[in-house]
Amino acid sequence: MSFRLGLKAKQVIGVTLIVTLAIGALTTIYLGLMVREWLKQTQAPGDLVANMIYQRAFAVAAEDTTGDLPAALRNDAGLRSILEASLYSSSVTFAAITDAQGNIIAHNDPDPALVGKALVVSGQLSKLIEAGSIRQIRAIYTPGGGTYDVKKDLLIAGGNAFGAIHVGVSTLLLRKQMNEALVLLRLPILGVLVGTVFVAMLLANVILRPISVISSGVARLGRGEFDAEVDLPDDAELRDVSESIKAIGARLAAGGDGQQKDAKRLVALSRLSAGIAHEIKNPLNAMSIHLELLRTQMGGSREATEHLAVIMGQLRRLDEVVQNFLKFSRPEQLTLRATSLLAMLNDIKHVAEAEGERAGVRVVVECPADLPDVHADASSLQNALLNLALNGCQAMPNGGTLRITAARLSGGRVSVAVADSGVGIPADQLDKIFNLYFTTKEDGTGIGLAMVYRTVQLHDGDIKVESAPGRGTTFTVTLPVEPAQTAQ
Repeated sequence: MSFRLGLKAKQVIGVTLIVTLAIGALTTIYLGLMVREWLKQTQAPGDLVANMIYQRAFAVAAEDTTGDLPAALRNDAGLRSILEASLYSSSVTFAAITDAQGNIIAHNDPDPALVGKALVVSGQLSKLIEAGSIRQIRAIYTPGGGTYDVKKDLLIAGGNAFGAIHVGVSTLLLRKQMNEALVLLRLPILGVLVGTVFVAMLLANVILRPISVISSGVARLGRGEFDAEVDLPDDAELRDVSESIKAIGARLAAGGDGQQKDAKRLVALSRLSAGIAHEIKNPLNAMSIHLELLRTQMGGSREATEHLAVIMGQLRRLDEVVQNFLKFSRPEQLTLRATSLLAMLNDIKHVAEAEGERAGVRVVVECPADLPDVHADASSLQNALLNLALNGCQAMPNGGTLRITAARLSGGRVSVAVADSGVGIPADQLDKIFNLYFTTKEDGTGIGLAMVYRTVQLHDGDIKVESAPGRGTTFTVTLPVEPAQTAQ
């Protein structure tokens, strides 16, 4: 079963999606900028430690008289103190001095085994700061956290590069800041989205109100009220629509007072017919009750009982005629949706087989599995097609075949043919069979095929009949395909 959204729901969803995308884009840009600033702030402690180490190392190099600068740097108590104190910064993970080949001269870790080994670093923090936001966020959310190097070249007297100072900083602190920022943004974003939905609903009511006004105006034209006023906002586009509806009403009224009078006469006749039917029904019910009381009081008089039975039968027949008339004249409310003909015809087959079993009627349904759904009210359409099937079974008192065939047609329509091999319909009656109260059956009411014709017309469909006495009858109904499946 397909699910359709109304214009109001579509507008609310559309506005909400646009605002959601805008919020997502702005949030991403904001977090990207914040991550870059956080990385710069993380670099600051590393630069501070590197500068302190540089100043002390430069002083040691100036005072060294041994000619073994690496040993002097390694054994200097002040430099050792700075290296060890660097770890008091929450984001610094290590501090070290390397020679020109990248081998460790001094390290905050006092383990002598590290001296002379190559220092391994994950990457330069300066390059991460210059990278894109996606790479920065991936670096922050690396499992276990990433450690990046803040590097400063170590120069000695004469400006020659002796080695480098390395300070490692971790991204774990940035991850915590990122998570806190997302938590803080969650409530404002949720509030904006809720406000967006509320505002979108208000806008939908304001924007779509003219549609309901136009629909009401057109409905009034349909009822024959050709002087209908359409109260639309005074916008340029809507003003044109309002004038167009007025012009249509004027043209319909100018088409002749007779047409307007006929329309009003039809409305009045419909109301009068329904009223008369109800007025007839009430006396019929009263007569039935009193006849039943009279039969009880008359006791066992056989002749009187037979006469009363005849009267009761005719009253029931009159009541059935009134009921059918009311049913035919009462406006029918259809709920049109995607409806599977295959499932419907299989259900009809079971009922028709039970009807035709006693007369030896065989029921055959031929419906492609890929037949598209029709745009229909399932209940009323099934009743109409079942009526045709049962009529076909009744037209074959000596047995035969009832064949129900469905096929797809061009132009977004499908056909359902109900064919029997029964007695057929005389040619002079073919143009009357859809008339109300016309019947060829002794016990028929003459309303069944009229209801079928009315149901098909309400579904924007067509019905045709072909018949010949002794060779059977074929009713062919064409219906529109569900709009969503027309192009399939």
